[in-house]
Amino acid sequence: MTKVTVVGGGNIGLALCAYLDTSSGVESRLLTTHPGTFSVPIGYTDSATGDSWTFNIGKVTSDIGEALVGSDLVLMTLPSFSRIAFLDAALPHLRPGATVCSVPGYGGTELAGQRLSQVGVIFAGLDRVPAIARLTPGMVTASKKPSVRCAAIRGSDTARVASLLSSVLGLTVESLPNYLSVALTPSNPILHTSRLYSLFHNWTAGETWPANVAFYADWNDEASTLLLECDAELQAICRALPEMDLTGVIPLATHYDASTAEALTAKLRSIPSLHGILSPMRPVDAGFVPDLSSRYFGEDFPYGLCNLKGFAQIVDVPTPHMDRILTWYERVADKEYFTPGGLGPDAANTGIPQNWGISTVKDVYEFYNATCW
Repeated sequence: MTKVTVVGGGNIGLALCAYLDTSSGVESRLLTTHPGTFSVPIGYTDSATGDSWTFNIGKVTSDIGEALVGSDLVLMTLPSFSRIAFLDAALPHLRPGATVCSVPGYGGTELAGQRLSQVGVIFAGLDRVPAIARLTPGMVTASKKPSVRCAAIRGSDTARVASLLSSVLGLTVESLPNYLSVALTPSNPILHTSRLYSLFHNWTAGETWPANVAFYADWNDEASTLLLECDAELQAICRALPEMDLTGVIPLATHYDASTAEALTAKLRSIPSLHGILSPMRPVDAGFVPDLSSRYFGEDFPYGLCNLKGFAQIVDVPTPHMDRILTWYERVADKEYFTPGGLGPDAANTGIPQNWGISTVKDVYEFYNATCW
């Protein structure tokens, strides 16, 4: 019996619990701050295939020790800004040989995950979430992806982790050559932030929108142009690390089969699983305004775009388009993450590699290159 603990009862956490329910020989647990919410059977529907079923979670608890004792696999779906605190609290309860997998794996969590490796716990991460999921009371609706990719921070563990994840989640999990390929995945850190900039960079206090804006269904060419420019800068960061195999960091133009801004806009607008996702906005008396407390802001900037900028500083690659987005966000959030000469006072509250003593190209190679483990 494989004991699997899902950490976090949000969209992705509940989708993972549904997939575990269909896997034989799995004992599932859910660690959540609201265990009473999930004590009844939960419905699942796959929006792509129409498949549906009802599932129960083996154990639902808010007690970290009860959730983790004897676990073979821990699937961590928490926001990036809370993962380090969770790993610190989890460490005494994890057995040697267990695997902790971050879903998804970017955000700098792997730097804290090295502590687990030092006591025999495997730390790994997925490059992207295995489904686009949304919750309603008693129901999770998701579009399960056919495959995802993973890496462990100790490269020799990756194949075993991929096999374990494939068996319990019921999808193809491919191995990446190193964890840096996960850390540099061109996903939400540039996808969300490019769109947020295009939506809100002209916003001034007091201005409102009459309705919340569809995040993807109303995607525009301005966001696509900026996203492709940021992706090109990310590829330049990869090229500046020639001793790392970063062929797994696939450009977005290839990932979405869209080489122009117009084609990328059409592609993102057409993905059914993204329909219905609204922008991070909150209602006020006169309409809607940006919700700066949303995870789109609190996660994707300090633990997303800042991380990429941190690597860019290390390898001395200019990133004018990432800088434009970050400078705007620093202004509206009253933060200073970077200065022309280095790091700003708010950099300590980010997931950048410099916060973990990685400040040179040699440091990057020593931490991330699979041959060093």
